[in-house]
Amino acid sequence: MRKALALALTTALLLGLLGGAAAQPITVRKSILRTTSVSPGSGPSTSITVTLFFDSEGTVNFTDVLAYALCGEIAATTPPSYVACPQGRLRASWLGYNASPGEALKYTVPGLTLLNVDAQLSTEEGPLNLTCEDGYCRAVALGARQVNYTLRLSLSDALPEAVQLPVSVSWSVDPIYLYPIAFSESPQSLRESGTEISFQWTVFVNGSYTLSVVFEIRGENPWGEVVLPPPVVTASLDPRLQLSLMDRFRSFALAALEKSVGNLSEFKSNVTRLRDTLYNLSKGFDEQSKMLESAAGLADNAANAMRAAAAQLSSTIQLLDEAEGRLRAELEKASALLAEARRLSETALNNTAELEEVLESLNATLPEGVDLAELLTRSRQLLQELSKELASYQELLQRYAAAKGHAREATGYLVYASSQLSLLASTLRAAADGMRELSRGLRSAADLVDSFLAKMTSLIDSSPYPESLLEFNRTIASQVVEPIGGGQLRSELMSDAIYVSLPLVKLKRSEPQVASLPVNPAAPQQHATLLLLPFTASVLLVFAIARRNSRRSRSAALISEIRLLRERLTRLEGGGSV
Repeated sequence: MRKALALALTTALLLGLLGGAAAQPITVRKSILRTTSVSPGSGPSTSITVTLFFDSEGTVNFTDVLAYALCGEIAATTPPSYVACPQGRLRASWLGYNASPGEALKYTVPGLTLLNVDAQLSTEEGPLNLTCEDGYCRAVALGARQVNYTLRLSLSDALPEAVQLPVSVSWSVDPIYLYPIAFSESPQSLRESGTEISFQWTVFVNGSYTLSVVFEIRGENPWGEVVLPPPVVTASLDPRLQLSLMDRFRSFALAALEKSVGNLSEFKSNVTRLRDTLYNLSKGFDEQSKMLESAAGLADNAANAMRAAAAQLSSTIQLLDEAEGRLRAELEKASALLAEARRLSETALNNTAELEEVLESLNATLPEGVDLAELLTRSRQLLQELSKELASYQELLQRYAAAKGHAREATGYLVYASSQLSLLASTLRAAADGMRELSRGLRSAADLVDSFLAKMTSLIDSSPYPESLLEFNRTIASQVVEPIGGGQLRSELMSDAIYVSLPLVKLKRSEPQVASLPVNPAAPQQHATLLLLPFTASVLLVFAIARRNSRRSRSAALISEIRLLRERLTRLEGGGSV
């Protein structure tokens, strides 16, 4: 078996080489649709359908590369010769495939879910409990007047970080039953006609995105149900749109910048000089603030020294005041005693004869060579000299008092000078703070200019594309159709899109009147009457549908209603109960 397969492969390669030598290159256009089915209560499932269109006839050998696919069973219009999954990419190969312009090669494989969509419904009573089967969901919302439909979109971890996907969310509802009254975000387009209201958003999803719509319930079908059609969610994986938008934005930004500032190189040079000047000024003001802070410290030290000197001088003056008081009191006593001695000496000198008589009467004699008058005269002279000495002391004491007054003035001057130095220190410190704040402001301005310069340099010189987008672009661009054996084959990726299939929701809003009618199988007449009721209802429903659809076909909701009516009629004909 292996030998036969190898022989077939070799033959196909040789035929491809021989045929390719003379044939023109065949262009194959590739379209990828990733369909994600979402059902509340269960995880999403994704299938990838690849369609290859060939522009001319020929026998070709090729390998199709598909990213974000799972290695599983492949359903194809023409089964591939072999399949491999190296490095997370599916490679399906066809040998000897007969290409025709009128036919397309399709194959479907399971894939990774790249866009997660979560739908939640609630009414004014709270969240709804959905029961889902066969592509639609049911919920009971008896008497509900409004329904809130919330979509949460998020990107899969399989995509590179910071990748943004353009996602389109579109909705169409019948205003007879539902009418949108509130949006979490205003739709970018809204169109209303008599039978349909359509609205649509296009957003770039990076991480997660939430969108909600509140519908007013205006009517229900004969079975008391409101059919809520799902939104149509699509996304494009082709990064060429984003690259084109980035290129366009970059060109527009550069043109606007050049129009505003002139020559970009010269402007960049001027901005660089401005940044350097601001940094230098900031550094200079910071150094000046440090010098002012140092001068403020010196002024504070000098003020403290003067304040201490004034306190010491004041203490010394106080001590001298006490000494001066005692000295002045002693001098006053000495002056009084000296005055008394001078008075007595003068009296004695004036009464010398009487003193001599007293001495003679007392038989008292003076020492030899001592004259009483001379002695009294000398005593008076001594007292006079002592008076002069006391006067000089008093004069000295007065001078000391004057000097002490000057010292007090000096103390006041020292206190004043210390307060002025403290004020100067405060002023210098405030100036230093101002300089420091100015330095910070200049540095902040320089940082802003530097940031602007970096952004401008990045805009002018660096690549405008983030690395994550380039990585994503390389992944998508790798999905090519590769010729086997050197054949002439040209590949073009037409589209790579995501379609999210959400279930239709039926809300049970009220109990129908038909269900309340009794059914008695034993009474044929009643049974026939009962059969007429759904038949009449079906005729009226078909008539209403035909009338509403005279301009356009009805939606899947009405088709499901007809199908349900047919099932009820079948059960009635079989004798079952409704």
